[in-house]
Amino acid sequence: GGSVEIEEFLMGCLRLRGQATAIDVGKILQDQDFLIKNQDRFFGVLDAELRDLKMELAMLKFAGEPLSGEPGMARTLDL
Repeated sequence: GGSVEIEEFLMGCLRLRGQATAIDVGKILQDQDFLIKNQDRFFGVLDAELRDLKMELAMLKFAGEPLSGEPGMARTLDL
């Protein structure tokens, strides 16, 4: 009573290891799905922010340029 042979202990550990591995793989797959979905959303937001930043920088550059060319000619904004 209360004692376990080393072989029985190791076999029990191996059995638990197999179950834990299956559970761990399931958790990894779930986490991976979560990360992929959030990464897609993050890149969408990042893309929109970078486009806005590019537009704002272009407007600052445009606002700082001296007027040139023929009188009455409109300047164009290159993006």
